[in-house]
Amino acid sequence: MTLAEAKQLARELATQSGQALEDYLYILQETLEINPAEMNLYSSRELSSQQKDIVLDYWAKRGNGIPAQYILGYAYFYGRCYSVNPSCLIPRPETEGLAELALQRIKPGSTVLDIGTGSGAIAITICLEAPESIVTASDISEAALISASANAQSLGAKLSFHKADLFPNTSSNYDLIISNPPYISPSDYDKLPVHIRLNEPKNALYAAEEGLYYYRRILEAARQYLNPGGQILFEIGSNQADAIKSIAKKLDYAFVEIRQDLAGLDRYIIIDRD
Repeated sequence: MTLAEAKQLARELATQSGQALEDYLYILQETLEINPAEMNLYSSRELSSQQKDIVLDYWAKRGNGIPAQYILGYAYFYGRCYSVNPSCLIPRPETEGLAELALQRIKPGSTVLDIGTGSGAIAITICLEAPESIVTASDISEAALISASANAQSLGAKLSFHKADLFPNTSSNYDLIISNPPYISPSDYDKLPVHIRLNEPKNALYAAEEGLYYYRRILEAARQYLNPGGQILFEIGSNQADAIKSIAKKLDYAFVEIRQDLAGLDRYIIIDRD
């Protein structure tokens, strides 16, 4: 099978399965270790028997709804490759914006807490991009923490991980608390694509109280963990900014700022302790 024939088969399978063509092509290029330009340049290239078997196996899994990143076993975030599996949420491109906002605020020696670390992508990025910071990460999922710790080790990041329901049971205080918590409301969860609902961990997506449950809990407790002048950074749902801002103001946080993602949607919120 040539590369051109593989691409044509990908189009047919995507149409049959209803899954995105770009996922089939992404699996093909990652398996062959080529970039999109080379996909077009070497259309007459023959796939080896082993490559063909792997691609067809991966495509069958994608056709059954398994996300491409779980099939391949990795995802990219902030230019680095992270091992991912169904114990943790697949890192999204918009979450890189949250990491960027954090990096803009970190000074040498800053103490940072990442709540709900999942694969560890945010915490590890901060640790590697701001090596003089002191980073702590928490998650309630033991399986997610195993994945995050493995990613930190493979990428050479030195930080501490804690199993906790939000805040670690330590005496530490932080200059910055950052979180991309579960924020999908019950009604919106039912509208998610089937491949997300069936494969990604529900406890990393779903939140009660119209998606506000974890924002409220973090804000109610965060003041006692923040140093004077400290900040909280959240990734949020595009329709949640006003509700979270209202919670923060009722709890007497000093300043709230909403930032947009690259698509122009409300996606991040910055909250000052005082």
